[in-house]
Amino acid sequence: MDGDGLSNREEYLLGTRPDLADSDGDGVSDFDEIRLHSDPLRMDVSFSPVASLTGDAYTASFGEWEKFGHAAHQRCRRGSVTWPLTVPASGVHAVRFTISAEYDGARNDQHDFIISLDDKPVSYQTITIPDNGTSTLAVLTPWLSAPGTHQLTLFVDNSFTEVPLSPGTPATLIFGFENNAFSQSATVQWQPTNIEFEDNLVIREGDSLLLTAFDDAAKASHERYAITINGHTFTDTADRPAPVAFDTPGT
Repeated sequence: MDGDGLSNREEYLLGTRPDLADSDGDGVSDFDEIRLHSDPLRMDVSFSPVASLTGDAYTASFGEWEKFGHAAHQRCRRGSVTWPLTVPASGVHAVRFTISAEYDGARNDQHDFIISLDDKPVSYQTITIPDNGTSTLAVLTPWLSAPGTHQLTLFVDNSFTEVPLSPGTPATLIFGFENNAFSQSATVQWQPTNIEFEDNLVIREGDSLLLTAFDDAAKASHERYAITINGHTFTDTADRPAPVAFDTPGT
């Protein structure tokens, strides 16, 4: 739930918070504290600063980025930036990113990141960044030998789109990848299902259903339904299903 790499069951067994990646607030995620054999419920980990990099010091990028002041400003929903990271001593190092978010029409304030060292992923994290707010992303590196310079990459993917569907007409979608260097198409359409007998129907955030209810499909235009969801009632003749969008995932 909090994107720290531990399942909700593991969080429950450990006594850590499933809604907070760093339960004890010492700057190291619960997952990383388990790796270090430290206590994720006690502030028993500390690090001494050895280097500081500004966002605009990146030497490589993927996607649309610009150097704005001392920051790396993302101009696309999906991309990465890479900085050279020189470690003065051998060991495990903590890396912290300070990340701010501007309003970009994203579905929510959850943002997905992959942190890599020398092209090898070391952490996958989801953090909460409110619009026009700031949050911290922290990760522990594997053992790094010194002296040496490594390539530190932060990849972010906030891409999504809303797809309007017509009940009777398939919609053709075209997906662009690698900054539109490659594209792929697909066709999607509404599919009928009887939720009374559907045991494995899972609603994702933003999903929509066309809902109706009737006794006899042949007489749907003469029957009326009333469906209540989260306190809101939808009513019409059975041949006119109600479109319902869901803001939260679940079953």
